Amino acid sequence: MESKRLLKIILLIVFIIITTTGAIGLISSLIEAVDKGFDTPTDPNCVTLQLQGATVEDCPTYSSEVSGLIIINAINTIIWFGILWRRKKRSATPSPKSPYEMSTESRKKRQRKSETDFPDFDDGQGSIFS
Repeated sequence: MESKRLLKIILLIVFIIITTTGAIGLISSLIEAVDKGFDTPTDPNCVTLQLQGATVEDCPTYSSEVSGLIIINAINTIIWFGILWRRKKRSATPSPKSPYEMSTESRKKRQRKSETDFPDFDDGQGSIFS
């Protein structure tokens, strides 16, 4: 059981790293695309490759890189919502009760009874105990 929990923690850390890297990559690609132009090829050697016979489809542009990273980050976001929703759902479900554990209603009744067990010594005179 402990190894399963450790594996979940390791996978969660790896997914955090993947998500962070994807977000940083998207931001950096957006900055480069705004700086150089969305239709500029990402590979600087693309012009020489085109002169050698490569087609335009062989050279990815910043717009294709940004759109690919948006899709990857959207998938990561959906996975995160699933993870957090599952954790929230798991924490909201009550755990199985022990046969020795008192129910909430009987606990409230006992608390009310214990509050009324003691007599009220307040005589309305402004005692130091009130």
